[in-house]
Amino acid sequence: MIRLLSIILLIFCTSKVHAQFSADAIKTNYVLQAQRDNLRKNLYNYTIQQSFALPLNKETEYRYQSAFWAISQFIVFNDLVRTGFNKTLAAYNDSLEVETRRAFLEAMYAVAPDSYLAAMKKIMGVEKHPKLQAMIMLWVLKADPKTLPEIRMTVDRQYRADSTNKILEALWLYVENYGKPEMVPSIHDLFAHQQLHMQKIVYSFQNRNRDYPGIAVVQKQDGSFERDEQGKLLVFGQLARSASGMPYFITNGNTPQGIYSITGTASSGNNFIGPTPNLQMIMPFEYYWKDFFHSDADTTDPLKAYDELLPASWRNFRGAHESFRAGEIGRTEIIAHGTTIDPEYFKGKPYYPYSPTLGCLCSAELWDSSTGNIRESEQLRLVNGFLRSLGDTGFLIVIDYFNKNRALTAADIEPFITSFEQKYKR
Repeated sequence: MIRLLSIILLIFCTSKVHAQFSADAIKTNYVLQAQRDNLRKNLYNYTIQQSFALPLNKETEYRYQSAFWAISQFIVFNDLVRTGFNKTLAAYNDSLEVETRRAFLEAMYAVAPDSYLAAMKKIMGVEKHPKLQAMIMLWVLKADPKTLPEIRMTVDRQYRADSTNKILEALWLYVENYGKPEMVPSIHDLFAHQQLHMQKIVYSFQNRNRDYPGIAVVQKQDGSFERDEQGKLLVFGQLARSASGMPYFITNGNTPQGIYSITGTASSGNNFIGPTPNLQMIMPFEYYWKDFFHSDADTTDPLKAYDELLPASWRNFRGAHESFRAGEIGRTEIIAHGTTIDPEYFKGKPYYPYSPTLGCLCSAELWDSSTGNIRESEQLRLVNGFLRSLGDTGFLIVIDYFNKNRALTAADIEPFITSFEQKYKR
């Protein structure tokens, strides 16, 4: 039931239509070829090679941490990386800093093959930190799915002993439902429910296999979807895969499904994200509830308030609560941004030319390496598409709706939107 609210909104809404961002104003020296060559050289020669040439001890741990981060972000696996992994496995115990162990396990999950299975099983019995133990078990399960019964039993025992631990709760749900895809409720219900709060919503539809990019669309305050002047649905490519590829409840893991609050736009000072405007988002528990809900909602029971943003048919859907659980665990700073990273690092990967992130939603961008100007930007299209109608705030919902071993296209989602608009339009 798309109601004709445009006139009412124009009269009573205090929001305003924001100016579109121009590609001509977006430029960065960080994408110049000399800068990219220097980064690549430092990445391999200094950050990885020289770090792993050092013994692993209290004085060198910070160097190993940097190397592990580079390995994860740029998906590097070679003999130098094997050397660093072998040294770390040999020295692995609780005398290493928690951050060193965490960065190592993240890098292992990102790039290491199952040839490390015996060594990882060994340290699984050594590690006592709940999050790090979870990361090891997740790696073992990925490397050898036949270990599921053993890991499920271990997690079940630990969760019974400490049912208030949110990491253990999320891990327990993960292993209990491993290999059992969850059926997504009616998309029409989700689209129609938006009219109860009339906030703009970006829907980020993703594949269950996050190696393959998804797409985003924008639903306006009046319930209709953003289209261009010719009536063509505006669709924006978006990757929800983290560099590590770990599950949503682990730091720097894949973007959680569920609801995020869009609080405006901004330009990042992070060189890897770049200057293209991003959608600023907050997760449940990240900031004040008033800012998350854009209102003085009753948050005596935060989950109940969160669920009211969803139709009844979605409130028992586990995927819809991932951002809530991740926020409760402590994940923060997930936004929708672009990237200056040279896509050639990821050539041959299913997500090329998109860049994986530390858990954010990322849209592809191509830059002129001789001038620093932007050439193509899905991110700029997304932000400008969001700002075409009233307001610069709203919500974003991530949904693993598809199971296609390819990047999603407009043809995948357009039939759902067209049928919704035809059914509910008056």
